Amino acid sequence: MINNLKNNENIRQLITYALVGTCNFILDIAVLNLLMFIFKIYKGPILIIFNILSFITYSINGYFFNKRFTFKSNKNSYFKYASVLGIFMLINGVIFSFLSLYNIPNISQLLWANISKAIASILSGFLAFLVNKFFVFNH
Repeated sequence: MINNLKNNENIRQLITYALVGTCNFILDIAVLNLLMFIFKIYKGPILIIFNILSFITYSINGYFFNKRFTFKSNKNSYFKYASVLGIFMLINGVIFSFLSLYNIPNISQLLWANISKAIASILSGFLAFLVNKFFVFNH
């Protein structure tokens, strides 16, 4: 019975993390698209800089929502959280930048940049959940 409760809590955390992550992804994509629109740059290493700016926005948002709703933690662990997200933001940025260089024919650069960002976010997001769960919020 205790194992079932623990499993239910793990599932609840994963689902909540995914919901917070989805909101953060929308925020991330909005900031990223705004920067790409303003500067008319849709591929290459400059996207890493755009990614850093969108990271700052969603990391602050994600920290407060994950701390309160996902892991229900009272610890002041923003530095750990930002450090973990910083590492995964770099991983995300490299994957994103790399994928953006290989545009699929008949797809606009803007659409491919967003698809690349989604792929990079899914890959890095799942790993970030595990690190946040066990390292940052100690659950």
